[in-house]
Amino acid sequence: MKRATLFLFLISVVWCSSVLPVSGAGFLIFEQGSKAMGMAGAFTATADDPSAIFNNPAGITQLSGTHVSIGNTFVRNDQKYDVDSASTPGLVYHEEMASRTFFLPHLYMTHQMNDKLTLGFGYYTPFGIGTDWADSSVGNSVANEAHIKTYDFNPNLAYKVNPKLSVAVGVHYLRLKTQIIRNVGLADFRPDLYTPVVSYETFAATGQSAEQLGRLKLDARGGGWAYNLGLLYKINEFWKAGFSYRSDMKVEVSRSESTVDWRPSGNVFAPVPIQLVSTHTYGYTKLGLPGIYLAGVSTTMFDKWNMEFDVQYTTWNHFDDIVVKMEPGLALNTGARSNKLVLQEDWENVWGFHLGTEYKYTDNFAARAGYFYDKNPIPDRTLGAILPDSDRHNFSLGCGYTRGDWTLDAAYIYSHFENRSTDTNYQNFNASYKSDFHLLGVTLTKKI
Repeated sequence: MKRATLFLFLISVVWCSSVLPVSGAGFLIFEQGSKAMGMAGAFTATADDPSAIFNNPAGITQLSGTHVSIGNTFVRNDQKYDVDSASTPGLVYHEEMASRTFFLPHLYMTHQMNDKLTLGFGYYTPFGIGTDWADSSVGNSVANEAHIKTYDFNPNLAYKVNPKLSVAVGVHYLRLKTQIIRNVGLADFRPDLYTPVVSYETFAATGQSAEQLGRLKLDARGGGWAYNLGLLYKINEFWKAGFSYRSDMKVEVSRSESTVDWRPSGNVFAPVPIQLVSTHTYGYTKLGLPGIYLAGVSTTMFDKWNMEFDVQYTTWNHFDDIVVKMEPGLALNTGARSNKLVLQEDWENVWGFHLGTEYKYTDNFAARAGYFYDKNPIPDRTLGAILPDSDRHNFSLGCGYTRGDWTLDAAYIYSHFENRSTDTNYQNFNASYKSDFHLLGVTLTKKI
């Protein structure tokens, strides 16, 4: 038993060190356990494996003894956009992001202290963005590269009030790392100093334009605290209801470094800049992350079947305009300085709906399937190439196999984003976006 525990621990350390981000609902990543993933996230009332720490920690009172789960979700992206030329009718610029595979690890541990009290701990990546367009992209003044990585440490305490009712409470400490690389112009910092005289596509072949006088690289780190609540109620022998809440949080980003390599104004229209003027500064900002409400009901009234329906409400209105305050201010190549950079967001609260099923073919093998409709929170005005989000349809398949004290769960999700176009973008970058994602999840659980 000790060898098995050590083996799981070593694997988990290596597994968790390989994190890379990907965009989820908004940039929420809901795929945090392969059993729940196979049921399209409809798991709030089922909540009967260690990944319940993410969906509904009250469910861990259903687990006897000690459990350790480690897993990963592999994500493959397929994203592209088209931009119509503002000056040449019929001319369309087509951009495709190179497909990449992202790794989203998760680690869960639960321990039953007694018949009433169960402790749990979760480590996962609840938010993330991974955007990497070509340097020559016509949209590189909006987004060239954008990466957000988060690491959430989440201890929980679950208490069985009586045979029907369990409740839970937990805290979160979230670490965030972000990097944004994009071309910028004077209008990004001091719109009163500069008015573009040509459109962005004039220098599309080289990725340069009159608006793109410099290249900004922003690196930032920070952290924040939040809490979560859970409730699980057994209505009768065949029906259960679950509810969970993860609070919104403010991430204090206090370790921010910004660098801009400015082209001298005399070389604005040079296809290749002759000389760069570099400025370096430190910044501070606060990043608002949403709260998540989940409510669900499950039934086992049909022999060998478990079916669940969940409703999700995500308060993305907390993700508002991002104001980066810089000290000293960034030096522009006109000699002026700017001590503030504003990224407009203004996202909206959204609903999501999960429907999932599980069929226990034998005592050791189960098959799963589900559907999840995910409403996007980004208004047309701020939708851009950093996160070309849209309403999406998620279709899942999964299975689980148990042998002795070991359980292996696997799941696949095809996530289709509805095609979306904008004509009111505040940065005057309007495009038609197409995106699809493929997700493969694997989770291994050991009962100790």
